Amino acid sequence: MYRPIPFLLAAVTFHFRRDRVALLAEVAKPLSLIANRFILVVVTNTLNKDDTQYMHETLSAAGAVPQFMVPTGLGHPYLLTWSHIPLFKKFLSSSEPISHFLYLEDDIVLEPKNIEYWIEGREFLRPHGLIPSFLRVERKDLSAPWVVTDHSRGYRIDDLPFVPQKPGFRFVNLPKPYQGMYLLDRELMTEYFKGPAYNPDFKVPLGGIREAAAQGITFTNVPLGFTSRNLLLCNLDQATVYPDALIHHASNTYAQTPSPGGKGLLQLADLLIKG
Repeated sequence: MYRPIPFLLAAVTFHFRRDRVALLAEVAKPLSLIANRFILVVVTNTLNKDDTQYMHETLSAAGAVPQFMVPTGLGHPYLLTWSHIPLFKKFLSSSEPISHFLYLEDDIVLEPKNIEYWIEGREFLRPHGLIPSFLRVERKDLSAPWVVTDHSRGYRIDDLPFVPQKPGFRFVNLPKPYQGMYLLDRELMTEYFKGPAYNPDFKVPLGGIREAAAQGITFTNVPLGFTSRNLLLCNLDQATVYPDALIHHASNTYAQTPSPGGKGLLQLADLLIKG
């Protein structure tokens, strides 16, 4: 039986565009299903009351009444993605019994099955100093096959660092663990603020300053033999990613227009290769 997160603090970075508010509501809607209690903070760049009212009405209709945080004096617009950090730090040290902290880009949809996978994987991987990861997928339309957002080629399963799970399954360490979000419990959040990764100057091997904001502790305290803390559960016999580890990149950006680097071209079925 699914057990929701006890108390979730969720922060979503949203550089205001009116035509993307409906997508933001799609991201916010599942929060009431994945947590018994939640606080949703939309970190945005608009001070316009009509804009915030429109967001408030749209998200509230989706079942997620938001609060708004509008940082000032950023110096660079990309630093909007880092503005949730003081918020998380404040709540971590407050009397509010927040059990989990979730940072999302504005087009990542999490479902209860994703949370159940993460909670179970967190306990299983805890002794190894590793954490469960998600894989972003998208598709051009409802009849099209799923494609992988962040990988342009497949990987031989046997070439990937791994932790065996139950027979026929293993957690594997993909070279590119980017997922456009992070989920941390209080223990991992405390570790985050004791380390170097909550500083925008912390360098990560994937992307730039915006991408680094979504990494959490992916690249800190990495155990020997692994390239990151993030592991993805897969089925060895079928050479497939465990379905509950898949999260929808709901803008379907690369499925609609593949990038020159190959994003949006690799079908999900071709990500893992047996033998």
